[in-house]
Amino acid sequence: MSERDDQLRSLQEQLDALKRIKTAEDFDEGARLHAEKNAPWINGPYSHLRFEPYVFTEYPKALYRPDFQAARQAVEDARMLRGVTDNERREAIVAAEADLAKECCLVSDASEERLRKGQGWYLTIQDALDARKAAEDEIAVQAAHLAYEDRHLGELARREREAADAASEGHLVEVPIKRGPGRPKRETEVSA
Repeated sequence: MSERDDQLRSLQEQLDALKRIKTAEDFDEGARLHAEKNAPWINGPYSHLRFEPYVFTEYPKALYRPDFQAARQAVEDARMLRGVTDNERREAIVAAEADLAKECCLVSDASEERLRKGQGWYLTIQDALDARKAAEDEIAVQAAHLAYEDRHLGELARREREAADAASEGHLVEVPIKRGPGRPKRETEVSA
């Protein structure tokens, strides 16, 4: 009986050894289970990627000038140029992107941000556009006040005002002081 027991024990050890060896079918089954569990239609196409959680950092921060929108539109227009050679289009794009770079800047800390804001940069594009609109509105109001005061001007002063208005590019806000012979200095001229 011991011979049969030895044979049985030997066969059992061989069976255990075979159970420990993975076969192609086992690998195929593992691949099938992996594909089934991690299929893109189950967990999404990027489920195998792991990212660190987003942490907000205030800087670097972008600041803008009021002409940023127009410069960005110029870049898009340059990219869509028709009827020109590739080199001309490339040069137009490079020039437009250089203008766009002048209308946007990055700041790396709060002191640099304060400095840039003092130089006319704004936190958002809309803030920049609102500031430009407010400045234009203020100039229009001042021009309206000047036009209102024109009603009380004499003929010579009115001609001077019209000449100054024709010489200016936009709204005339203040008429330059013109002193001729016999014209006394104003208080603002004396104190300046």
